[in-house]
Amino acid sequence: MCSQKSIGTKFERCGHYQPTEFYDKRDCGFEFCVLSRAHNPRCVQPYCQCDHDWDPDHEQRIVDRDPGPCHGCFAYFTAATRNRQGTHYDRCGHYEPTAFYDYRDCKWEFCQRSSAHNPLCQPPNCQCDYDWDPDHGQTITERNPGACEGCAAYFASNQRRKA
Repeated sequence: MCSQKSIGTKFERCGHYQPTEFYDKRDCGFEFCVLSRAHNPRCVQPYCQCDHDWDPDHEQRIVDRDPGPCHGCFAYFTAATRNRQGTHYDRCGHYEPTAFYDYRDCKWEFCQRSSAHNPLCQPPNCQCDYDWDPDHGQTITERNPGACEGCAAYFASNQRRKA
């Protein structure tokens, strides 16, 4: 069910620019690593490294150079991004790595993150909620589509990585 794309931005490959496609779990894991590293100094080298190592048995995207600090990195970031239906990263597969993503929750996390970085992503332009369009997978509610599109572009352009 999960696509196995190998190029593009993280948010393209997590469905934010292509909302009708399923997530590439490996790439969403990389996104988590990048976001965590920005918020917790224990998530940087030599403790954890964001790269393309891939353990098919455990779906391990943060490479554990020292499992203790890396585990703390997970705990720190997920605790800071809790919502009313559980943590975003629980439901995106980081605590349950054999499960598929809850698309709506990953999208909500993207919206929440973007809102913190760009005023275009805030009401009345965009609103992070659980409105759900089954044809388009749309959970950023577009009060003003132009502003929401700018919001996605702004955030993704600042989170781009090498393929």
